[in-house]
Amino acid sequence: METLLDKHYTDVNAVHQGSTPLIKAVISGSLAAVEQGNRALWYSAAQKDAAIAQQLLCHPGIDINARLRAKSGKALTIFNEAVIRNNLEIVVVLLADKRIDPNIVGENLRTPQTPLLYTTDRRHVNIVKLLLEDSRVDGAYQDDRGYNALHYAAENGDVLIVDLLLADSRIDNTTRQGHGQIASRLLIKEDVEVNTIGTGESTERSTSLHYTVEERNLALVHQLLAKSTADPNVPDKDRQTPLWWAVNAGDPLLVISLLEDPRTQRYTKDKSGRTPVDVAKSRCDHDLLYLLSNCRYYCPAVMFAEAVILSPVLFLLYLVAAMVKWALSQDHILE
Repeated sequence: METLLDKHYTDVNAVHQGSTPLIKAVISGSLAAVEQGNRALWYSAAQKDAAIAQQLLCHPGIDINARLRAKSGKALTIFNEAVIRNNLEIVVVLLADKRIDPNIVGENLRTPQTPLLYTTDRRHVNIVKLLLEDSRVDGAYQDDRGYNALHYAAENGDVLIVDLLLADSRIDNTTRQGHGQIASRLLIKEDVEVNTIGTGESTERSTSLHYTVEERNLALVHQLLAKSTADPNVPDKDRQTPLWWAVNAGDPLLVISLLEDPRTQRYTKDKSGRTPVDVAKSRCDHDLLYLLSNCRYYCPAVMFAEAVILSPVLFLLYLVAAMVKWALSQDHILE
C-alpha cells in the first residue's frame, strides 16, 4: 500500500465500478490479486480495514468528501458508506480528520439524510454517540419532511437515543409525536414546545395533545395539560380541537380529563361549524352530552368509577365511627 501511494502515477481518487480506493476501504471484500497502476491501489484497499483507510487519508491528493454514483444509483461519500455499514472503527478514523464533512447528505436513501439522521433512524446507538461528541455535527438538521433526529427517535420509540439527543444542547426538541415514554421524556424539558402543529406528509397537522388523545393515553394527556404553556384549544387542519377528537372517539375519561382543565373551550367550531356538543349529538352519546353540559354525575361510567373508589373509603369511615361510638359507650358504663 505504502509503495503504491508513493508512485507519482497513482491516482488515489481513481473511480472503479463507481467508487474510489477510499470508499473501497469500507466495503467488505477479499484482497484481490495486485494489478498495476490505479487498480493496484483499488484492490489494495478492498478489505474492510480502518488501517488501510487511515493510510489513504494521509495522502495529500485524496478527496475525502468525494461523492460518487454507483451503478445502483447511490450518490455517497466515504463517510456515508461507513455510516450505512455501521462500521464504527472507520467512522472513528474519519471523524478524526478535520477535512471530513459529518453532515454530508446521502442521496440513496428513502429520503436524503445526514449521518446523524440515518444512524438515529437505524438505531445505531454507538455511532449516534460518536456523532454527538463531534462539535461539527448539526443536530437540528431537518430532512425534506421536516424531521430532525429527535423526530426519528420518537417515531422509533427509542428511549436510549432520545435521552442521548435530549442531553445535547444542539438538538431541537420541538417534536410533534411519539410513543408515551418518548413524549414523557420530552416533556421534562422546560423549553419543549407542546403546541407545535405537525406539517409533514405523515401527520394530520395536529398537536401532541391530538395524537395523545388519539392513542387514548390518559396519563400522557394529564402530563401535557400540566405544562403551563399547553393550549388545549389549538385546532388541527380541520379546526378540530383535542376535545373534539375525544368526543368523536366516544371516550368519557378523556373528555373528563380535558374538561377538568379550565382552559378547555367546549364550543369551538370546526371547519364545518360543528362543536364537540354537536359531535356528541350526532353520536347519540347521552353520557358525553351530560358531561359537556356539566352534569358529570349522570354519566354511568363516571358514577361507577366513583362508586368503586368511594365505597371502600365510606365503609372505613363507618367502621371508625362505630368503634369510636363503642369506645365512648364503654367509658360511660365505667363511670
